[in-house]
Amino acid sequence: CRMNLTALFLCLILGNPLDLYVACPLHTYFFFLIWMAMRLQYEANYSKYLFRLKLFGFACFIFLFWDCDFGLRETLHSFLGHSSGSVGGLIGFVRELDYISFLHHWAAF
Repeated sequence: CRMNLTALFLCLILGNPLDLYVACPLHTYFFFLIWMAMRLQYEANYSKYLFRLKLFGFACFIFLFWDCDFGLRETLHSFLGHSSGSVGGLIGFVRELDYISFLHHWAAF
């Protein structure tokens, strides 16, 4: 939370677009992804085979979400709105977050 607030205050104080600080929301995005994966059916985390099955399901989710074009990413990122490019970021925050998260989507696994 402190990292996101620091990025937000830097944007506001320095007048920079949020596109320049996309790494901060990206880390939070993947943190919550991992947290939800471990929180769902948390009793399976203590069994070796159930945990492996859970990780396999998480890998299938990552594959379907990022590698198959079903429109899931666009639906999830739609709440952020659409922003146009700015001086620091040429494609806008939503497209930048989508692009960077696609590049690093297996890092969460």
